[in-house]
Amino acid sequence: MQFISNQKFLKFFLYAVFASGTLLLHFVNYPFTDLFFKTYCIAQILVLFVLACGLGMKILQLLKADTAVDYPEKIAVSAGLGLGTYSLLFLGLGLFKVLYPSVIIGTILFLGVLTYDDVVSIVKYLSASLVKLLSSTVTYKNAFIALPFVIFLLLGLLVCFAPPTYYDSLVYHLALPDLYLKNHAITKIAFNLFSNFPQNIEMLFLIPLALNNDILANLIVFLMSLLCLYIMILLAKFYYDGKTALYASLLFIVTPSIILLSSSTYIEMGLCFFMLLALLAFIMHLQTGNDKLVLLSGIFSGLALGSKYLAGMNIIAITLLFLIYKKWKKVPVYLLTAAIMYVPWGIKSLLFTGDPFFPFLQKIFINSNIPYLSGTVSGYFELFNQYKINSNLLAYTFKFPYALITEGVRFAGGFDVLGGIGWILFVILLPTLIFIKKFDRITTVLSVYLFVIFAIWFLTGQVLRFLVPLIPVLCVLSALGLKHLMEETGIKGKISAGLIIIMVMSSNFMLLMNVFDVTQPLNVAMGVEERENYLARQLNNYDAVKYMNEKLPANSSIFFIGGEQRGYYCKQDYIITHPFAPNFFTEIANSTADSENLYNAVKQQNITHLYLNLPEVTRLESGPSGRLNETGKKNNKNLIEKHTKLIYSKNNQYIFEIQ
Repeated sequence: MQFISNQKFLKFFLYAVFASGTLLLHFVNYPFTDLFFKTYCIAQILVLFVLACGLGMKILQLLKADTAVDYPEKIAVSAGLGLGTYSLLFLGLGLFKVLYPSVIIGTILFLGVLTYDDVVSIVKYLSASLVKLLSSTVTYKNAFIALPFVIFLLLGLLVCFAPPTYYDSLVYHLALPDLYLKNHAITKIAFNLFSNFPQNIEMLFLIPLALNNDILANLIVFLMSLLCLYIMILLAKFYYDGKTALYASLLFIVTPSIILLSSSTYIEMGLCFFMLLALLAFIMHLQTGNDKLVLLSGIFSGLALGSKYLAGMNIIAITLLFLIYKKWKKVPVYLLTAAIMYVPWGIKSLLFTGDPFFPFLQKIFINSNIPYLSGTVSGYFELFNQYKINSNLLAYTFKFPYALITEGVRFAGGFDVLGGIGWILFVILLPTLIFIKKFDRITTVLSVYLFVIFAIWFLTGQVLRFLVPLIPVLCVLSALGLKHLMEETGIKGKISAGLIIIMVMSSNFMLLMNVFDVTQPLNVAMGVEERENYLARQLNNYDAVKYMNEKLPANSSIFFIGGEQRGYYCKQDYIITHPFAPNFFTEIANSTADSENLYNAVKQQNITHLYLNLPEVTRLESGPSGRLNETGKKNNKNLIEKHTKLIYSKNNQYIFEIQ
């Protein structure tokens, strides 16, 4: 018997060696050659997640709030506290001008050592949860839901491995932390309006940039999206039931906006994460009466506000909920805590612009030290005029659902389309709430929260991407209504609901494929296409920027003419110009009678090269106040002809060296 047993083991061992060697040889020579790189990236994100959770656990203990939260919720809450702490610490490092890669990574590891016991506890809990999940029985009904869930989830994860190409990421979400690292400090960047906005999520992008791996930035956002999913499941399962949680998770993951924003370095999913934690803490306080949860709700509301000003809607909604449930005495604690968490960004903004809520108080706080700031701010706000209600409010309110279904692009101009597709799912399913005979407390809270934020959004700039943080709430309410629909109407309702979901899921998948047909991330994400080839194909300025990095002297300073703002991949010193505002170049060029004045101004700015992206100039010609008039064009032409040398010309991209 022993001989037979040894023989079986030997066969298994030999086959395992053969199979492993064959797979290794295959992956080295064929697609997914960067499988090990992908695995390494995912491992790094998991380590970051666990370390953030450990830090968050320690903060919970210091706040004496650890007993206010059960362990499943502790995972999400501690992750939020840990990641939020990293953001504020990095802001401090930047303001004190010690923002070096070694300091950033060293800070994370040092805090990890201090919270070692909590980290070990989290790893044990997560390991046990994973074993329990893998050993659970999957029914046919669950498999029907699990299949599209896994397909959409893996698709989103795969796309994370495509290099960043989205416009806003290249202008500021990644470009700003990259500049901060280059300067080893967070300093005033006069040429980039967005540098004066709060940037909690961008601070987290310092971690991957410190590791020289921007793919990790995509994965950080994907991690936050998974945490949003986790919080949503907790809400649905603990306050409703497993079936509602199952439906909600499916609705969440098959929403195209979620997949697109989860796999990019846009910050909506990070904002969603902090807002959802604030709402969760409020709901737990409402159910338990524990005052520590008011503190946590305020902390996460402040972290959300430090990520994007849109979180002000979240603060208004939660404040109103405190008042509705007669928790008046809790409001000052909640608001003060939120304000304290925002204060670091408010101070930074006050120091740099004179406005603690830049740019919303520019009419009160005027900072003459920043040239053209008022013009830039005015131009920025004008961009949102296209989304405002331009007709009778009452009539438009009734027309809105029809417009959302038939003219969805109207609410998602340009790359705002990332958050503007797939909303038909909620237009169809949210009305199923009528099948609920009586709203319980949690359903009322979610409905009021949804209504308040939607109303504020509706009356201001209607960009659907700005509503993305509401998607988890929409999913829970839609799932709840869907469950009641099927219970009320029996087999007919189940068949109808199933058909609707299948059709909408199919439509959403096709919408995703249509977007991917434009952005084309799949080949590079799978390793079929080289990163450099992909970037050169997707970004019309990449070859020119690559030339700047490789061919120009290290002390070069490049001025981007005509509204080109995408500076992320440029490793030289550069100055961008906003397409919706004047700058020193256009102001002088448009007003001076002598082109020599323009040349002198350029030299005074220590500019060594001019970069012109002609297609971008043409694209932006219709609206910017920063474009050249006829005089400006003449002076610009004279400057180029008399004082520059053309050193690069390809695909309507031009680089001129100042003589």
